[in-house]
Amino acid sequence: MIALYIGAPLLIVIIIISYGYMIKKDKEKISQMRQLLMNYGKLDGNDYQIGKQNYHIHFFKVTRGELILNSPIIWEVKNGRGSKLYDQRHLKDHHQKIIIVYPSVMPIKRYINENEMVFVSYKQYFQDMHVVRIDELERFLKEVSS
Repeated sequence: MIALYIGAPLLIVIIIISYGYMIKKDKEKISQMRQLLMNYGKLDGNDYQIGKQNYHIHFFKVTRGELILNSPIIWEVKNGRGSKLYDQRHLKDHHQKIIIVYPSVMPIKRYINENEMVFVSYKQYFQDMHVVRIDELERFLKEVSS
């Protein structure tokens, strides 16, 4: 019984510390990506100018699983436990966007019709956006800036 009184609070403290560590690492990763963006262009909040092109920058976190673009506004992350749908209507404006998917480096897939799927490349321009994995970001910026 005493172990329960000691173990439960200790477990809660460990969970809180782990959660804080994950948040700190996520902020560091976003800061690194922002620094990389600034190396190739001008970043003001989420507005980004590289060369003569203007973009809105969005970060999409996929920790485990693969990203599937079912449509421009419905995205799905599938993992071993199932799948989760994300409503991306906030991306449905007429601005060009760069969507940076992090930390996952798994290939991104997109449905082109009900039963055909293709891999998404950072070079493709899809519905006013480039969807770029974190490991492709610098290559993409080099190509766009030249």
